Amino acid sequence: MKKKTKKKSSNKNNTLKLKELSKNKSSKKRKVTKDNLSKIEDKSLSSQKEFKNKKTTKVIDEKESITSKNNISKIEDKSLSNPKEVLDKKTTKKNDEKKFNLKIIKNKKIVIPVSIVSVLLITLALLFIIPVKRNVYVELGTKKITDKIFIRKIPSFNKILTDVSKIDLTKVKNHKIKIKLNGLILNSTLHIVDTTAPQVKFQDVYQYKDYKINALDFIKSKQDLSKMKVYIENKPTIKEFKNYKVMVVVKDEYGNTTKKEKTLHIEPVRSYLELELGSEFDIKNILYSDIDKVEYDLKEIEKIDTSKIGNYTLNVKSNGKKYKTKIKVQDTTPPTLELQDKSIFWDEENIDKEDFIKEVSDASLEVETTIKEDIKYGKLGDYKIEITATDKYGLKTTKEATLSIIKDTTPPSFKGIGAKTVYVGSSINYKNGVTAIDNKDGNVGFSVDSSKVNTSKVGTYYATYKAIDKSGNKKEATRKIIVKEEVKRASYSKGASKSEIVKSVASKIGNSIKSIHTWVYNNISYHSEWGGSDPVKYGLTKYRGNCYVHAMVFNALLEAKGYEAEVIWTTDKTHYWNIIKTNGKWLHYDTSAGYHVVFGWNNKQRKAALNGRNWDHSKWPVG
Repeated sequence: MKKKTKKKSSNKNNTLKLKELSKNKSSKKRKVTKDNLSKIEDKSLSSQKEFKNKKTTKVIDEKESITSKNNISKIEDKSLSNPKEVLDKKTTKKNDEKKFNLKIIKNKKIVIPVSIVSVLLITLALLFIIPVKRNVYVELGTKKITDKIFIRKIPSFNKILTDVSKIDLTKVKNHKIKIKLNGLILNSTLHIVDTTAPQVKFQDVYQYKDYKINALDFIKSKQDLSKMKVYIENKPTIKEFKNYKVMVVVKDEYGNTTKKEKTLHIEPVRSYLELELGSEFDIKNILYSDIDKVEYDLKEIEKIDTSKIGNYTLNVKSNGKKYKTKIKVQDTTPPTLELQDKSIFWDEENIDKEDFIKEVSDASLEVETTIKEDIKYGKLGDYKIEITATDKYGLKTTKEATLSIIKDTTPPSFKGIGAKTVYVGSSINYKNGVTAIDNKDGNVGFSVDSSKVNTSKVGTYYATYKAIDKSGNKKEATRKIIVKEEVKRASYSKGASKSEIVKSVASKIGNSIKSIHTWVYNNISYHSEWGGSDPVKYGLTKYRGNCYVHAMVFNALLEAKGYEAEVIWTTDKTHYWNIIKTNGKWLHYDTSAGYHVVFGWNNKQRKAALNGRNWDHSKWPVG
């Protein structure tokens, strides 16, 4: 009985130690999300309570034989709460091993329930198989990142909460990424790193003894996405003409390094020279010493042709020592190509590459251009046109222009429909001097509705002009027609000559150019008639006429007042006006109706108002 009591006490101690061990182990467990482990924790707690509240617990049967001191006794749990869970004695050992861990502490046996082990195993499993990567690394300058790089295995439902499209991939930085996974918010870190060394083209340097070493002289080109530092690792002291080995280092701001040993040639004459195609050769290009102390053959220099690729050798003598310079004429510059965009209408298919080329040139003087296009004619939209310029030596420049296929929605526009003044009883040529111009069709026909104009009565009226282009775009405009009472005519005898009529009219008007200009404009109405053999007499008796009659009458009155004036006309003789010498300078004047009225204009102003027409500047050096 005494032994038995001792064993019960031992078992009780074991149970207490078991509780303490379970408590310690559970406190050291890694935290997991509450929602994921809620069911597991409930199960664990219920299992521990069940274990604690059992009134009777059977311990190891001391009656079983112990084969040796080191053997572990067999354990049989005969007090399961549910009788249906009692297992067959043959499988008891296997089930016991799955449900309990046996540990020997100071030769005492400790029993660990299966629920604790299950919680630990499931917790570890959740922690290590979550399909979100904690850290993701991408190289600086990566073009694009996708959501998938953060996921080890795509789960049934996930969403990247952070907008990765807004992350600047051109700067080294760490970005926190939030991911929603089956209801849980998980974190990942995107590391933008720079592990790529600069791309560098190095070159040897040829200099004279007074040269101060500059690391950049050894660099032909360099490229990196971050800031770079260039320096010499073993800077030599230059004391004499010889070759020095120099370690040139290019290091970016993140420590990535590219370096190469190059040669610094310190000599009075450069031993090697590269010339670009089309450049000019000068003897100074190869000399580092005083030019007066150098001897060379001019015939050899004359043979160096920089207009084509080739290799040449030039013999030079300096301070009694002979040098050879190898000269290479090369083409490393691709053609210059400048493009311009173009628009065509949806019903056109006349695409020509030359329409897109604004400028193309090359030192080789031979450039071939090709065009690459994928255009659906008749379909509105913008299309990219790729044009490549290739020089004689295969160097290429490719650029893009835009071809816009558009619909013609612009109506024609009218020119020459300014206000027109006539006198009562006059006839009007409404189309004279008027044009309708369309952006697609050029000059188009037009109609005039003058039904509301009454030339027999003083008043202001409006004529309606209408034009329509081939695409159906319509333009309508109105023109003001002013009908005035005819002014008092000058008095002269019926058989008066031209000079008498001019003298009579001139005596009744002011002497200024403005007065004469105003009188002609107000009294000579515009009409299509040329005035026959005497346009001056015709204009002053009929008080009408075209631009030629206006110019002749105005010129006659100006001369009668003592002004130096001439009649001038366009090269196609479609318009006439006057030039008057005022204060030693010739200026343009025009008394015709509408937009032709001009007073004291210079050459630039007059030319701009002629709609593309011009005059013989050698005959009339105006301005």
